[in-house]
Amino acid sequence: MFRLLRKGGVLVYAGKEGGGAPYDRAAAVAKAEAAFLALLNTFEGQDRHVSPNPSASYAPAIFEKEAEAEGCTKGQLHRAMSKLLKDNRIHVETFGPPSRRRLKLTPGPKPTSSEGETIQ
Repeated sequence: MFRLLRKGGVLVYAGKEGGGAPYDRAAAVAKAEAAFLALLNTFEGQDRHVSPNPSASYAPAIFEKEAEAEGCTKGQLHRAMSKLLKDNRIHVETFGPPSRRRLKLTPGPKPTSSEGETIQ
């Protein structure tokens, strides 16, 4: 079943029951990805590290609180992070001394060596 709304004397498609139109969902996904990338670049520029794992520095939870998130929820930002990782638009980097290695999210694809191997 789908819904129609009357706007200015015209019937307008309002999506299916229980969800918005496919283009509404696609726009929300694109908005979350853009917000996630913008925030990650901002944090990277400020040398503020965010984690891909649930913790006090979990990226979606931290980003949700920022104005630049434009109302995206932690769940939307989590899905955006997963898709960006899958698409190799961001990557997880290991940093810190050998006694206390940590993970952080970094913009861009994972660096490769001159032989084409992925650098750890």
